[in-house]
Amino acid sequence: YCGVVSTYTYLFKEMINELQACRVGYQELLAMYLRQIFLLIQRSWEERKPAVSSYIQEEMEFCNLYLSLLKYRYDNEVAIIYDVESEILDYGIIRNLLQPILENYFVHGFCSQKQDNMLTIRGKRKDEDHICFVVKDNGLGITEERLAVLKKKMDTVATEANSSYGLKNVNRRIMLFYGPECGLEIDRNEEGGATIELLIRKLTC
Repeated sequence: YCGVVSTYTYLFKEMINELQACRVGYQELLAMYLRQIFLLIQRSWEERKPAVSSYIQEEMEFCNLYLSLLKYRYDNEVAIIYDVESEILDYGIIRNLLQPILENYFVHGFCSQKQDNMLTIRGKRKDEDHICFVVKDNGLGITEERLAVLKKKMDTVATEANSSYGLKNVNRRIMLFYGPECGLEIDRNEEGGATIELLIRKLTC
């Protein structure tokens, strides 16, 4: 939880500096982003409660809120595309399952020198029992060597000393909650970026 708060605190301080520099609509923008960051922290805290699942609709709204802050931080230099089937929105999902995936792109994949940065979030019914999410970017990409290391880490057991919001922990959360047939996979794509696929079971809240 402390790590999550630190992330949002840093983001908010960066925004304050930029808003003060431009001074245009400063108070209104500051109030809006303060409210958004408060909602993000509140949602992150809710993950620690016993009821760990929410509707996919709520998860997508949370992702949109989180990405709106990051788009401002990066001067709207990334296009966000949502392609989520409406029929899956009323199913349940672990709270904040997608946020670490989105953050991973901005930390490791976003390229400030590119003019066509793109992040695509797709969600669909895989079969009668499963739902699949695919997060795809055209960013900096990942080498074959680094990809092999990441895939190996996915196969090891996470410990308390591991990062709470890393890809490895997301995979662990999925497997513990939905079963060993579900999980996270990462690969390179034809655009030169990375593609992360999450498979979860259909469940009702």
